[in-house]
Amino acid sequence: MITYESLLRTNSIGCLTAVYDTQKIGKMYMKDIVLGQDYALWLAILKKIDYAYGIQEPLAKYRMTKGSLSGNKFRSAYWVWRLYRDVENLSLIKSSICFIQYTYHGLKDHILFRL
Repeated sequence: MITYESLLRTNSIGCLTAVYDTQKIGKMYMKDIVLGQDYALWLAILKKIDYAYGIQEPLAKYRMTKGSLSGNKFRSAYWVWRLYRDVENLSLIKSSICFIQYTYHGLKDHILFRL
């Protein structure tokens, strides 16, 4: 189960196969930001509902290239920080806590992926 608070700490919803019910939630659109449009949308949806859940089996493969926007982890981290501060309007303290946890989960996943 994914809540707004848990999603702030790691983006566990992939854009490639995500689906939501527009009859229940209403039509929502991605924000006009450089990176993290999908992440911002999931956070906005989870402000309207209590939780989301996923299927625990791979439905698609995602390939990142060295030149892709999401492939540069430092640039991605910068935009996660901007999303916390400018889109979600989190305080400096809450943004810092979430960012530390987001970074921890990202490093953990990256290290486990390499093993």
